Amino acid sequence: MLVSEMESKCKDNNGYMLPVDEHIIQEFRNLGMEFGDLATRWKKSEFESLHNLTKDCLEQNNVDLSQFEGTGYDEVVAYVRTTYATLSSVEGLHCDWALLWHSNEPNGGADEQCVMMSNRGNGYKYMDVPCNDIGTRAGFVCNLNMESV
Repeated sequence: MLVSEMESKCKDNNGYMLPVDEHIIQEFRNLGMEFGDLATRWKKSEFESLHNLTKDCLEQNNVDLSQFEGTGYDEVVAYVRTTYATLSSVEGLHCDWALLWHSNEPNGGADEQCVMMSNRGNGYKYMDVPCNDIGTRAGFVCNLNMESV
């Protein structure tokens, strides 16, 4: 199933696809529910904009950004994860956003532009996937008006 099909199913029921995060996962756990993979409605570019490691971590730590010319978000996340212990942990800096991803994720570059959450035994974290390859393995969450259900 494509992300667009998941979004359509939510719209068909007068709702919208919910962007899944750890907060949503915890709400499900509180209800006694567990999932393997959950699709989010985010494209990697939207996730990058929301969790901007360049602006909110690297620039604030005076990292030479020229080393990232011609690279993408995947390489920035890998750099922050690798150098995390040496980066400033001043409140307001968000270097910890690199830790939201599974090890070796994101890793798909331009070929994997969608983001989903997966539990690989170390908790729910993000991974990038091709938008046309989420298939039926992933669940998704709709926010619905209960009066219309």
